[in-house]
Amino acid sequence: GWNAHMGKGFAWVYQDSIPQATINLLKRRYGDAGAFMYLTGGADVISDKVAKQLGQYGLVRRIAGKNIFASNSVNAGYKDFGRNWGWWWDWDPRALGWGIAQAGHNYIIGNPDDILYMIPAAVLGHMGKHGPILLVKPDSVPKPTADYLKMVKPFKTGPQETILNFAWIIGDTTSVSTATQQSVDRLLSPFDI
Repeated sequence: GWNAHMGKGFAWVYQDSIPQATINLLKRRYGDAGAFMYLTGGADVISDKVAKQLGQYGLVRRIAGKNIFASNSVNAGYKDFGRNWGWWWDWDPRALGWGIAQAGHNYIIGNPDDILYMIPAAVLGHMGKHGPILLVKPDSVPKPTADYLKMVKPFKTGPQETILNFAWIIGDTTSVSTATQQSVDRLLSPFDI
């Protein structure tokens, strides 16, 4: 979802090794400070061995939680911003992550088994209501996802206006049940329903 939003580059690694094409890319990017690399997922997705090997080419940060749902929620709230690279006349800041920790945003909600359907939704969503992907189970909203949505729950700002969240649910009722959609609706609502 972040790449669809910002169009930043990304490189692939295997769980326990780094493809030669990625090594070649990192060697080209390696300079005074090296590359800034972000691993999305725990050691079960990208091993600590690979993280250590990537550290030869710059700074490595892991964006992860205890499971796929927690990692996904951490990703929605993560933000890294700082000086990255440039020329004597201009510096381009590095900025990675949604950094969403308050109400007033949009989300793509789906089952992790349907991630290949959510990626095009994220790309298309960039032209309008775009935001991070949040994962749910077919029959429930996992605790990390629910906790994140409670943190960004909208609130009344005044008698005439309210900040709202919005979500696109990707998949049919076998992927995300009606009951799960209703739970997401309650978590997105500024009112206790």
